Amino acid sequence: MGLPFHRWSGWPSRAALLVVAALLSGCASLPREPKNPLAYEADWGRASATTPEDLARLNFAVEHARDVLGRLPGFVDRPLRLHMVQELERRWAGLTVTRDDGSGYVLIDKGTENLPSIVAHELVHFYFRESNARFPQLVQEGICELLAHRVFEDDRARDQRCISAALSYLKRYTLEVDLSAPAAILGFYYEDVPTIEAALQLDAREYLMADARALDAFYGLGWMIVANIGYEELFSLAERLDATDASQVSPSTILAAAGIDPSDDTTVRRGFARMFDLPGADGDAPIVIHLSD
Repeated sequence: MGLPFHRWSGWPSRAALLVVAALLSGCASLPREPKNPLAYEADWGRASATTPEDLARLNFAVEHARDVLGRLPGFVDRPLRLHMVQELERRWAGLTVTRDDGSGYVLIDKGTENLPSIVAHELVHFYFRESNARFPQLVQEGICELLAHRVFEDDRARDQRCISAALSYLKRYTLEVDLSAPAAILGFYYEDVPTIEAALQLDAREYLMADARALDAFYGLGWMIVANIGYEELFSLAERLDATDASQVSPSTILAAAGIDPSDDTTVRRGFARMFDLPGADGDAPIVIHLSD
């Protein structure tokens, strides 16, 4: 595990924590689809909210995300119902609900930070659900994070999750913090998390039951693994698996494709270094992580 790291109190209390309701089998009930007073009809479906400004924000995010995501393998177009809600239950910033009949809708919390990236993440769940179902939950979330970042390039969200994962899963690292900017209030922290092998076995329900402070590390670990393979290569892995009639790509296959051996910290360190394009991807020295606003 990494070195203990103090969590500063200035970190925003609302992390962008994303879950897929479709995988929460056994829940008493799924969130109801809201009936907002305003709606926007588009060729991709329907968005609803309580203000014209929120409708415009949703429409911009969907149009831009679909332009990028629609060119990727695994994308399955289907009518979308997207709703802005005042507040989602628990810690959710975005939620994709899939019913037993295959229909579904997406909910977005009005107060969430980084709204375009949250929408893009949920659209990956919505449009890629069949192909992504071939992977462990950790990898599915990593795919959503990677593709959302490909759409909107939100480096702050990447840093929050992936540096939290690096601090949790690396034994040797050097941390440098730049607090020269007044707004540079950082709250990355060390959290004792399950091993990489155990994290790959978690399902969506177990994510929800996890300590909120560990969720960023889970998402960041999945993002790192996916980034080291590449989305297109991951999709190719699933396609090749179809020929064998296997139901899921195994964690061992995924880790081998990423070049990561959880028992060898050097490979884990190189995985994070490659993701951030840092010196140390091919060496044994601790990687240096620079943090700033």
